[in-house]
Amino acid sequence: MTLKEDRQFAVSGRDGAMLADGPDGHGLWLGDTRFLSEFHLLIDGHEPEPVDVQVEAGWVVLELAAGALRVRRERYVDMGLHERITITNSGPSKAVADVELVYGADFAAMLAIRRIVPLPLLAPAARAETIRGIELRDSSGSSRVTEVILRPPGNHHRLELGPGETFELAVDVLTDARLEVPSFEVGLNRIRHVYSQWSAECATYETDNPALNELLRQSRDDMR
Repeated sequence: MTLKEDRQFAVSGRDGAMLADGPDGHGLWLGDTRFLSEFHLLIDGHEPEPVDVQVEAGWVVLELAAGALRVRRERYVDMGLHERITITNSGPSKAVADVELVYGADFAAMLAIRRIVPLPLLAPAARAETIRGIELRDSSGSSRVTEVILRPPGNHHRLELGPGETFELAVDVLTDARLEVPSFEVGLNRIRHVYSQWSAECATYETDNPALNELLRQSRDDMR
């Protein structure tokens, strides 16, 4: 699954997870450099099972399940990776679970990940806590930094949810720590507006074939 905006793009599996050693170049990329190489949502130590994927113009919604818990991951890319995770207890009784976010950065070059040039040994990114979250710094001596902002703070949460209760977590992964981060809803609405405006300004083609119409709409959004 790929999301792109300008020179940044995010690649993950259909469950939203990113694997540094995967064959598909998972991660958050800026140009030809990977600023986030690992990204996992764990519930009681395991990644939820994917149930459904909804692809919209500029953003995606991932539906997952972990026992009685239902997980909704909404994601878009705009000057970084932004995600809203909503966990709901769909069962008839109280649910208790440990939720953990795991992330890492290797600042690898795209040509190395694609095995076009030899893959050098990469030192793990140096971690440092900040007022806003966690910084992952390139250990090779460059000035490259990935900042992970979590709201509410902390990459580990103990959940105790009654039937129908929810827990919401916002994650912002930035390739420029100087940026101010809007709320998830504000940022998502901006992306929606940009794509809506793009669609309104494009030529429109309608046929009697629903599959062809869907292909035309997707191609228009892909061009954006």
